Amino acid sequence: MTNDKIIEITSQLNRTTTEDIVSVSYGTKTINGKLTSEKSIVFTVKEKKPLEDIDESDRLPSTVEIDGETIKTDVIEGVVMTQQGYAQSCDPQFYSWQGIPPANRNIHRPLMGGISMTNWDSLGGFVGTMGLIAVDNDDNTLVAVSNNHVLVNDAFLTSERNPNGIRTNVFQNICTQPNDGANTGPNFKVGMVKKYEPISSNNKSDCALMAIDDISLIDPSVSWNQFGITGMTHAPRFATTQEINVMLENPTQEYYISSRTTGAKGQQDTKLLNYALGSSVLIGYKKQGVLTNVYMDDTFELVASGSTTPAGDLCIWPSAGGDSGSAVLATINEEFVIVGLLYGGRYMQQDETQVGIHTLCNRIDNIANDLNIRAWDGTFNGVTVNNTGGPLTYVVSGTSTKKKMKVGGLTFWQHGLISDSVMQPDPTPQPTPTLVPTQVPTSTPQPTPTSTVEPTPTPTQVPNPTATVAPTPTPQTLPFSLSLNRENVCTVAQVILEINNVQQGAVINIIEGGILTATPRSATVTVGDVIRVRYKSANNTNSCSEYDTTSVSLTDTSTGNVLSAASQNTSLYTDYVHTVQVSDTNIDWTFELSNNLV
Repeated sequence: MTNDKIIEITSQLNRTTTEDIVSVSYGTKTINGKLTSEKSIVFTVKEKKPLEDIDESDRLPSTVEIDGETIKTDVIEGVVMTQQGYAQSCDPQFYSWQGIPPANRNIHRPLMGGISMTNWDSLGGFVGTMGLIAVDNDDNTLVAVSNNHVLVNDAFLTSERNPNGIRTNVFQNICTQPNDGANTGPNFKVGMVKKYEPISSNNKSDCALMAIDDISLIDPSVSWNQFGITGMTHAPRFATTQEINVMLENPTQEYYISSRTTGAKGQQDTKLLNYALGSSVLIGYKKQGVLTNVYMDDTFELVASGSTTPAGDLCIWPSAGGDSGSAVLATINEEFVIVGLLYGGRYMQQDETQVGIHTLCNRIDNIANDLNIRAWDGTFNGVTVNNTGGPLTYVVSGTSTKKKMKVGGLTFWQHGLISDSVMQPDPTPQPTPTLVPTQVPTSTPQPTPTSTVEPTPTPTQVPNPTATVAPTPTPQTLPFSLSLNRENVCTVAQVILEINNVQQGAVINIIEGGILTATPRSATVTVGDVIRVRYKSANNTNSCSEYDTTSVSLTDTSTGNVLSAASQNTSLYTDYVHTVQVSDTNIDWTFELSNNLV
């Protein structure tokens, strides 16, 4: 049975049963409390009840028919959560984290996988795990990968939120490491939330990226490692879809995880093994402050077992609260590969306490596809880090069903809801009109001076001047670019580029911050085209006692000449208009926004 078929079956069964069923998986059957090797469709219920207490319409089938194959079903008790608690069982070394906090919670510079982190601005009271360092294909920058519930306080698509309810976003939210013990606060900033896969009613991943502040936070000899995992000799690649499918079908395949709360595990006596694949899990995420159930499909589940564990028994706590975001690794021919990302746990009631029994994981192939990332090769070849001081913004009125959109050649990712009083919506981008070629009129042949009609001239003959149509000259084209140069400002600004009265892309929103250089707009223009740059500097967003007046100008990049300047804090746009001339060779302008220190 293929993985796609498993996902189809478990998703369908989960959505056609009551909410008492918290997940449906393809795993192994449990008999008398012990695991067997027999494959089955496993239903996890909040509470097991005697058959006579269940309405006939809600009773689960004893078998399921899939492509002509009859598969037995199993029912276990458990609760799915993204937060966990504490308990103890099996090899004592597996639970050392309960007495001695693992060093994953310490300050780590350079950064690497398996260390604690959080979104300080929105989730400063919580902590999760930095899973790994990867490459964002959108801009070839190094990023840290974790869960969106670790980095985003409300990751739901804005189209699934109430626009009249609580409006939150993670725009320019800073991320800190470790956010543990006394080492908390913005002084431990290592980056900003960059983008995330929004949560909706149906999902396959819980993942987000952090833009890394500075290249000095990355060491090519260290940062690809997983803290506490031994034997890694080079940066791990992402396992392929086929490799993941094969591994998850292998009951003896071992997995390794390094996490904030429980530390490094899987290499000691107690092993992490796959229990189920293709699971469809009903799990709760906060939407505007309210816990809301959604489906997380294509999940795989890990359990813990060791030589000290009786046959068929499991160790509790394969993971715990704070481990969310951890990378899941395995080996193929002794080569470490990244298989997935830990996002939650399944629990059972033991006496008066809930204890963890399964670790829930997203597949790395789904994550790579959703976030458009690739594995990092452990070098700086062709990659850098983001300048997190001032990303460009595009503000949409209302809500949106899109997790990202392309405007003016730039890709913008959804970051949440914001009040209109903070940022005004940008104009809806208009499509560039299709140029219709000018029709060249057919010349009416003029009579010759005599009454004799001349034959049609051959290509070697010179045509009568009165009948010649002059060819349309090829337009002279040249490159145009508009760059940005912001330096240490606490002022916001907006810039609009128009060519022949057609706006080119979205309004460019420049926010407060440190040094930022970029070239967000470029085009090819023709002699006679009219270029208009409209710009304004809005009110200060914060008190700026350390700065005096703001300098706002449009400058010719090649000569340094100021083409146009505007005063600070104006509600009106300043326009600079230029008609492309034959004498122009290229047009490079820079919009400059800066403050002088007092």
